[in-house]
Amino acid sequence: MRDGIPLNEHFLALKNKFNNEKDDLEKYIKALDDENRKEEMNNKQKKHKIEILKREFDEINHRF
Repeated sequence: MRDGIPLNEHFLALKNKFNNEKDDLEKYIKALDDENRKEEMNNKQKKHKIEILKREFDEINHRF
């Protein structure tokens, strides 16, 4: 390279940059996975609540 810096220094800098970006992306993916799990659990609870309310509605509807 013409900048006077040894080539291995360039490779080390690129390697460090790659590793930092990889770590950041892995943290981001983990955060998204955690958020996704929370939303899935929330959806399960809502579906369960809907099932309960449907049964209650059917019981009340049947009485009248």
